[in-house]
Amino acid sequence: MGIDSAKQEVKNISEILDDYHYHSGLVATSSVTHASPAAHYAHIDSRYKEEAIATQLTESTIKIA
Repeated sequence: MGIDSAKQEVKNISEILDDYHYHSGLVATSSVTHASPAAHYAHIDSRYKEEAIATQLTESTIKIA
């Protein structure tokens, strides 16, 4: 999630919105560390690294989760 095949970070939608001074929130029916919602803020090589994904949420541009 959030990385390319060379493991380089690529901007996700929340980061792009932040560049334009928009705020973003996240609503999910699953855990916010699940791969689908995490794709909006995380940069990680495995969907199973949920602890690292959770840490990235706290450091992300997402304002409300």
